[in-house]
Amino acid sequence: NRLYVANAGNDDVAVFDRTTRAELGLIPTGWYPTALAIGRGMLYIASAKGLGSGANPDFEWDGAMMDGLLEQVPTEGLLAKLSHWTRLTLQDDGFSRAQRLRRRRSDQRIASFLHRHIHYVVFILRENKTFDEDLGADRAAGRFADSHLDLYGPKELPNLYRWAQDETLFVNFMADGEVTSQGHQWTTGASDSDWVQRTWPISYGGRGLHTSPGWTSALAPGSVNPYADFENLDALGPWSNPWVSYPARLFLFNDLLAHGISFEDMGEFVSRSEAGN
Repeated sequence: NRLYVANAGNDDVAVFDRTTRAELGLIPTGWYPTALAIGRGMLYIASAKGLGSGANPDFEWDGAMMDGLLEQVPTEGLLAKLSHWTRLTLQDDGFSRAQRLRRRRSDQRIASFLHRHIHYVVFILRENKTFDEDLGADRAAGRFADSHLDLYGPKELPNLYRWAQDETLFVNFMADGEVTSQGHQWTTGASDSDWVQRTWPISYGGRGLHTSPGWTSALAPGSVNPYADFENLDALGPWSNPWVSYPARLFLFNDLLAHGISFEDMGEFVSRSEAGN
């Protein structure tokens, strides 16, 4: 009589009563749970990203460092544990009532300050390097910079180091994007879709319609794309970039458009219309 729902983005499983439809609680999981199964008195939970990649001493591509995790949770006695597990899950996610209230107050103060003092923004997106690879030699970053991991320094990146020296440098950001497909959505939409999370390995392996799911660029060239006959995006319509691939609240530039704020976008994400335009 229970329904289990994998909340991939929250790293938990929600438990519902199928008769009353009441939510009974949450089960904490590994990183990004994507599949569930019931059998022999157990709830089996598959978390696609396991416990995270950890250190990378062999300099592997981070897309190849994702080891999944399989958990088994006895269904007998589950209800008695849900209250405690729910509190732990909400606390870990930052979703408890007290945490939400503190964050809302802080966000209001910050937003008020920014609206008074910032009038223009130049957004330069740089990718395919970690913080330490570019700024590991920056002493001002203190413990957040590791010079053992830097590939470049002030000699190779004079402009970047000058910005870090003269302006504000933020460090220790964390997100779910291992590769470009997710990274651009996280950067321009503050989230990404479950579609992109699940399908980028297919596209990166050359087996998808698109070189990268969720993008607004053209399809793969004919020499490497068996679906080259459909390169005319007008013919494909919305299927050239289905809305299922977008973050729930779309992208930064969609928000600017909705609020009548002028901008110039050199190629970062703006959604297509639902007609595929």
